[in-house]
Amino acid sequence: MSSNFSGTQFTMHDYRVHDPKAKKNKHGPIHELGVVMYQTNVGGRVPNSLRALIPRWDEAFLESEQDSKLVERWNTLKATRAMKKRKLSDKLLRRKKTKEQKTQYAAVEQTEQAQLLLLDTKKPEWSEKLQAWTLNFAGRVKAASKRNFMLVIEQDNAELVSEFGSKIPLLRFGKISKDRYALDFRYPLSPVQALGIALTTFASKLMVT
Repeated sequence: MSSNFSGTQFTMHDYRVHDPKAKKNKHGPIHELGVVMYQTNVGGRVPNSLRALIPRWDEAFLESEQDSKLVERWNTLKATRAMKKRKLSDKLLRRKKTKEQKTQYAAVEQTEQAQLLLLDTKKPEWSEKLQAWTLNFAGRVKAASKRNFMLVIEQDNAELVSEFGSKIPLLRFGKISKDRYALDFRYPLSPVQALGIALTTFASKLMVT
């Protein structure tokens, strides 16, 4: 795993990468297992927020070199998605209450690659009983910690929400005791990806407390 200088972005590489910090033309093919991006949080007054980009396991692309880095793919998808939203807004100004209003537009990449999945930190919910923001870890987490978090599938993508569920955790990580943590995960995450995401919480971060 490699990280940027500020400690806000971590990239998981597989065994085929000899020196992930070298330039692309020096270390050869791109084989990234995932990218974890933390939101800058210097003050530390709010819970840490992270986003994970992972390529969906696909036998057709398992051994092939990736065409581009995962972050580059995500930036392309964001730009495409923003363009589609602008076009949709223009249409809705001219045509109201049509089927287009209920349509979820997903960005489509031009090259054939394993599907890129986006996982976001699940937001805490307000508890009237405790008068505090809480997350339900189903009894798996016993101690408070800034490292405690859950990941859910991107909620803006209706197709993926339909497949994996709305706000259903795909990964849970939290503190049990002084030196013990629990890590629960499920498909589409692999054991290596889940462990890599969890380990980033222990890494040194200049811009995240």
